[in-house]
Amino acid sequence: GFTYASSDATAKASIESGATITAGNMLRLESTANNTVEANAFGVNSGPTLNIAVTDATSGADAFIQNGANIHAGSLDVTADIVNRIETSAKPLELVGDSAGGAFAISFLSSVANAYVDAVITIPGDINITATTDTENNTTASAEPKSTVAGIVEEAKDYLSDKQPDEESESEALEVSAALAIAEADATSNAYIGSNAVIHSNGNVAVISGITDDFRLFSTSEAEEANVALAGAVAIGTTTNTANAFIDSGAQVSASGRVDVNATTSIPIPLPDDLWAALPSDFWEGVKLALSVEDFVQGVMTTYVRSAADADDDSGKFALSGSVNLYTVNNNANAYIAENTLINQDPDYRSAGQTVEVSASNTIQTVDLAGVFSFAIDPLEPPEGITDFLGSSGKASLGGSYNEINYNTNTIAEIRAGATVHAEQDVIVTASSNHDAFLMTVAGGQAEKFGISGAFGLYDQVSTTRAQVDSGAIITATALSIAASDDSSFSNVVGGVVLSDSFGVGVSVSINEVTRDTDALIVAGAG
Repeated sequence: GFTYASSDATAKASIESGATITAGNMLRLESTANNTVEANAFGVNSGPTLNIAVTDATSGADAFIQNGANIHAGSLDVTADIVNRIETSAKPLELVGDSAGGAFAISFLSSVANAYVDAVITIPGDINITATTDTENNTTASAEPKSTVAGIVEEAKDYLSDKQPDEESESEALEVSAALAIAEADATSNAYIGSNAVIHSNGNVAVISGITDDFRLFSTSEAEEANVALAGAVAIGTTTNTANAFIDSGAQVSASGRVDVNATTSIPIPLPDDLWAALPSDFWEGVKLALSVEDFVQGVMTTYVRSAADADDDSGKFALSGSVNLYTVNNNANAYIAENTLINQDPDYRSAGQTVEVSASNTIQTVDLAGVFSFAIDPLEPPEGITDFLGSSGKASLGGSYNEINYNTNTIAEIRAGATVHAEQDVIVTASSNHDAFLMTVAGGQAEKFGISGAFGLYDQVSTTRAQVDSGAIITATALSIAASDDSSFSNVVGGVVLSDSFGVGVSVSINEVTRDTDALIVAGAG
């Protein structure tokens, strides 16, 4: 089967130059784009299948007040919000018997949210400028997954016809199973006060940009009961998130309360908030879980790549299986007050609690599994031991898995050169990074004569976390606080095992490459 789905969701809310808007209380200018795309390719066949699913999604939301607009209101909210829900799935629908062949799932996503004010505005209350993006993006390719449903149907068919399975039937000469999942996603959120803006508020002014990206990538394949069984699963995923929150060069902002400039990017942990709540609550929920154990396992993974090749027990000569996972995260959170800005320079808008805060945060939490192993869980035929889970089996068997996880992050909070910033209380500049990675790479095989299994796991992190006041910036405040932190942890677990009657080799390699640059700076010349 082949399925292609494309969606372009755009929204715009604006007050343009020359317009006059009066609101007795709050003026809310909101632009929301909801983009839901699903492409599901299901092949129904007892023989070879080829399933391809492709999604291409573009999202845009703009909310802005142009220079020259006239605004009269008690408070002001300008919001651009994008919600993306992308589902791309290619897999066979096994109702009876086995299927083999290929599954290809490909996903593209581009998303941009902009919220800004570039006008002369005086407001007695709060001013909030917010740009957010919330994405759930799942890409799944499954080629010949183990089907519990198929096993149950075959058992029932044999029972009702009083027929025993034909153990003398000949195995196929060759079975090939291949799965490929590719996902590329790019999201940008910009919230800012423009260079022409002159803002006065007796409350708070907040400029907030945030991105939450729940990115999932799955690829599985299995070949079985043939003289020669070949299986391969590959997943390639890149997600890029850039959150920018800033007060642009030349802008003037005075607020009696707080001036907050905040940028946040987040890739949340795939585990549910309440793991116990995800377990079966009754008998039928338990049956449903038993029929889809692998789906449950995938539900707590960020990326999951599995392959298995099982040659026929009697006539099978050779089994080859391989799994490759390449997952890259590029996260950028930038919050700054630009050069030549004037912050809280109007003495009529000063109060005892007046503060200015510029903050950036970056959070990534992923769980990634790649391996050569079998998932032959069938309630009618419980597994007899570890051999039922080994992913490569034959007189000769080869299996290998490669799991590469890359974190590239920049988290910058900055008051730039030439900015003039005043606060009756504190000026605070903070940048924080929180990276948690758990990756596991396994390869298991068994062979009558000759077997090799290898597992290679690579974790590569390059992170810059910086809180900075540049040379030439002028700061007057009761206190100046500058802080930068990077709380990173990672676990890279690998294992390769072979069970052989004659000769077997299991190899495992784990490599961690981590470069972290964390700085809290007052550059020489800042005043």
